[in-house]
Amino acid sequence: METFKYISCVVCLGMFLACSNEEPVINEPPVVTPNEKPAEAKDIMLTVRPTLDAMKTRAIVEAFQVGHTMGVFTTDNGGGAVSSNVSFAYDGNEWKAGGNAPVKGDMNVTAYFPYSASVTDYREIPVDLTRQEDCLYGTARVTKQVPTAALTMKHALSLVRIKVMKDEYMGQGKVENVTISGIRTRGRLDATDGSVVQEGNTGSIPAGGNYILNDASPVMNEAVVFPTVSCYGYTVSFDVDGHRCSYEIPAKHEWKAGYIYTYTFNLKGMYNAPVQSIEIIGK
Repeated sequence: METFKYISCVVCLGMFLACSNEEPVINEPPVVTPNEKPAEAKDIMLTVRPTLDAMKTRAIVEAFQVGHTMGVFTTDNGGGAVSSNVSFAYDGNEWKAGGNAPVKGDMNVTAYFPYSASVTDYREIPVDLTRQEDCLYGTARVTKQVPTAALTMKHALSLVRIKVMKDEYMGQGKVENVTISGIRTRGRLDATDGSVVQEGNTGSIPAGGNYILNDASPVMNEAVVFPTVSCYGYTVSFDVDGHRCSYEIPAKHEWKAGYIYTYTFNLKGMYNAPVQSIEIIGK
């Protein structure tokens, strides 16, 4: 009996000593660096995926090309600006932002083409017809979950085509100085709805010229113009073999945004003589 008690005490003492030799577990507090701020989540950046609106007629910009650049504005639900006139350039595969355009939440995206660094208001984008550039606009909505703006870019201008046919004219048929006059050449575009306010005095814009008439392969002279509900005071003019030919477009003609209007002129005249008359075929 005494032997059992001794062995039991020795075993218990051994267990106690074994436990006492283990390293104690100490829960140390985390090291905090003074003035250290927690890491912030990175902003979700806007991307764009523009497409051209389907046209009933051909437009100057039929597909986006490498180097094409658009301007993009973003606003929150209250209309407050989030980013202003950020450029997005097309590299042939995607549109790359030239600045920061964070998506803070549900936002409105307004875009215009071509880009100008001087634009500060997407409702007041200057348009100069003397530059003869197609003008596009589009809007979309984005969220943090879907930060890509699927923009359908619409045409804000009209396209006028002027085709001169030699027909019965017997002269050489050298055409020069094809112009459209009596129109305002400057205006401002509202990129939210495509409306254009024309400004300034009337003037003229070039549409083509400097070629020889060939009815087998007629040249198509073209010019982009502002949409209008009336062509009152508008004139198409061109020189044929040094003689001026003019045609006053009927006031009832209307030019709508995104449409093409073709005026065909058939010339009448004898050999080595001025054009005696012009026959207009449709619009």
